[in-house]
Amino acid sequence: IYIVAAFGILRSAATFVIAWCMLHAEGDRLIAYALAMAGVGVFIQSMFILCAFLSFDGCRIRSKYLFHWARIKKLFSFTAWKMYGMSCVAVRDQAVPIVVNLHFGPAINAAYMVAKSLSLQATALSTSLTRAFQPAVVTAEGSGNRTQMLDMGLRVCKFGSLLVILFAIPAIILMQDLLQLWLVEPPEHAAEICQWMLAMLVVERMTGGQKLAVNAYGKIALYETINGTLLVSAVPLMWIFFKIGLGPVSLGYALFVTMVIYCVSRILFAKRLTGFEFTPWVKKILLPLLFIILLSVLIGEALKLYLVSGYIRLVSVSLVSGLVVVAASWLLLFARDERAYLLRLPKRFLRV
Repeated sequence: IYIVAAFGILRSAATFVIAWCMLHAEGDRLIAYALAMAGVGVFIQSMFILCAFLSFDGCRIRSKYLFHWARIKKLFSFTAWKMYGMSCVAVRDQAVPIVVNLHFGPAINAAYMVAKSLSLQATALSTSLTRAFQPAVVTAEGSGNRTQMLDMGLRVCKFGSLLVILFAIPAIILMQDLLQLWLVEPPEHAAEICQWMLAMLVVERMTGGQKLAVNAYGKIALYETINGTLLVSAVPLMWIFFKIGLGPVSLGYALFVTMVIYCVSRILFAKRLTGFEFTPWVKKILLPLLFIILLSVLIGEALKLYLVSGYIRLVSVSLVSGLVVVAASWLLLFARDERAYLLRLPKRFLRV
């Protein structure tokens, strides 16, 4: 993990240096910036490949596999269907600003970009946790230990959702205050769009384990075809909402509705392909999380009503909502062995 962290720091430092150099650059700065950022991306990825090549025997080229056509066919089949799914995500992300620009102009597009930026920051920790679990989930499935793989999938749903909720709930409650502090004069409708996009991300993380389980299983052709198409369907649905007069916030409605349908599809595929049980997920993940969200929102909104807008309200509501999420999760979401493990962590750090 320290290698990943080191390269992350290097990427951030390089991005800062490039941005500073652009202040003093002449000519077309946009082209220079694009080339420099592409160079950083290629360099960092090349270093990852080199480290993997030197560290892991499985990452080295073996001549006997170069013309192993059955193996190559399986790899390219998986990659092609995965590429279709990722292409659908890219199409949705690029098409949304185009449709928004056509109907409402750059002001609402700016609101969407603010919402997208904020949602990425809110899910940073959860995304890191999901990536950390992915190799273990794939290894468990590859070794034939389906029970362990499904257990880890449930934990991805649990902890991934919790890490998003911890940041998303206070942000949803205090969205207008946050945007005014951040941007002073935020774009119109930015707060509502941000709230819907954060809600969409909370729903998505609740089924993160099902996604990892299906990917570990490997047969993803139908899964990627249907789910990728569902993600792209947000664009025509958003266009319909605009046409019937629901206004700019309807882009948040469209993204949220399609994400809910997408997550239902994830659950069905995980059940059909891997035996990911629906009932334990509802009892251990969905119902406790819904109760935690409801409790945190009610307490946060009640406290917000009694405090004047400003730093005190921002800090107070954030702390109280966060503490409610942590306390309720400890009582309702964590299993006994997880609570015992967390209680042992301070002793382990003290020994170190």
